[in-house]
Amino acid sequence: MVWLVVSGPVAVILASIVTVTLAIRHPDPPLRRSASADDVPAVTARNHAATGVQGVVGAKP
Repeated sequence: MVWLVVSGPVAVILASIVTVTLAIRHPDPPLRRSASADDVPAVTARNHAATGVQGVVGAKP
């Protein structure tokens, strides 16, 4: 009966160790910060859908 009480926390500790190990060995690549010209129509459409305001293509915020 004791193994039921002990196995839960032990499983959580082992899972956290595996998660930290994976995060350290295989980090996510950094995202590119600059928007390309191909993304402008998608960003404009997203902004229009979110706010209902028609934006100017290529305008800087």
